[in-house]
This record gives sequence, structure tokens and C-alpha cells, in this order.
Amino acid sequence: MTSDYDSKPVYSDVKTVTFESVHTITVLPIPARDNICITDDTGDPMTAVSLFNPSGVLLRQFSDVGSGSRIDIGNYPPGIYFLRITDKSGNSTIKKVIKTK
Repeated sequence: MTSDYDSKPVYSDVKTVTFESVHTITVLPIPARDNICITDDTGDPMTAVSLFNPSGVLLRQFSDVGSGSRIDIGNYPPGIYFLRITDKSGNSTIKKVIKTK
């Protein structure tokens, strides 16, 4: 409840918002040493895959990555990284990647 300019109560309509999971994206193995594999249960290619360090700095960008594609992370030091994966509908998801020695 909020108040109007004349201090009378004003009520908002109640709205329902539903989020549906379109598909599942998997990144394996975790932890990874040299390569990671990205799979999408629909089999559709991802339009963009971006690799970020923990500070949010973009390290590398890939386009038109097919489901089952391998991405080489062997040149990066051990640590935690993040992948932003965008599908053809423009939906994005973030996955954590742990890089080992």
C-alpha cells in the first residue's frame, strides 16, 4: 500500500509473472583443465558465448557455437571464470567455470 498526494491509501493491481525455462545449457567438465564443452538440450547453436574473469572483464568472445562445441581455456591461469551464453532468441544465461592447473 502506498499513499496518494492527499495521504489517502492507493492500492496497486496484483500481477502474476511466470518464467519458463526454455532449455538447459550444460558446461562440462567442472573443474576443467584445458577445454570445456557446452551443450544445449535443444541442439540449437548459441549465437554468442563470452568468457569473463571474476572482475567482469571480457577475455574472449565466440559466435555461432554449436551444441557440443569445445572451447579452449588452457591458456588462462587457474581460477574462476564466467561464461555468458546467448541463444538464438536472445536469452542469456551465466555459467561458472573453474579452471585448474
